[in-house]
Amino acid sequence: MSTVKSDEAITARWTNRLRIRKRLLADAREDLEQATTPEKRASAKARVRLRRDQIKYAQDVLARHVKPKTTARERAVRAAMVGVSHCAAINYTQGPSRWEGISHELRSFRGQYPRNADCSSFVTWCLWDALGGQRAGDDIVNGARWQAGYTGTQCSHGKVVPLSRAQPGDLVFYAGSNGAINHVAMLVAPGRVVSHGSQPGPMLLDAGYRPVKEVRSYLV
Repeated sequence: MSTVKSDEAITARWTNRLRIRKRLLADAREDLEQATTPEKRASAKARVRLRRDQIKYAQDVLARHVKPKTTARERAVRAAMVGVSHCAAINYTQGPSRWEGISHELRSFRGQYPRNADCSSFVTWCLWDALGGQRAGDDIVNGARWQAGYTGTQCSHGKVVPLSRAQPGDLVFYAGSNGAINHVAMLVAPGRVVSHGSQPGPMLLDAGYRPVKEVRSYLV
């Protein structure tokens, strides 16, 4: 029975083959420089061409199987958009279950998402996921070990940036009728946010759909 090899296994094997082929190319070039007869020069040239072709083939294989690294901002947007794609399945709640995205270690690259959240816990999950999930390190969003928080704690962390210079993954805070911050969403593209503030779940909206109070950046 044949087995499907992972990208990691293929990459490791062909990286080693590429290293060997580059060494063989160097040997063939040295033989060419030292060739003393037309026959030896022709043989060395043939080996040089062969090694070059083999190196290009190995590089093409690696290009197909090496997955490009994503940035934390790209991963934050991915998590938010997974929420948008499953908005009907995500309940709005301010109860304890709103932290299940983190407590259940749900990861967007696996297509997972919290079934319960409110605005602050949803964007916190997006940033936790973007920073590596269980390996996210210190809670840079709420300062609560990724276990709690709300818009108030989020406004005590990160740095304020102008909306005109905000980047995907930054958080946009909105004011209520009394001028106090009462909602947060995540910027996912210029002028666009993902907001989870009601049923159904997260929605893609214009950044100015409500009065913007401030924008904060937590990612490098």
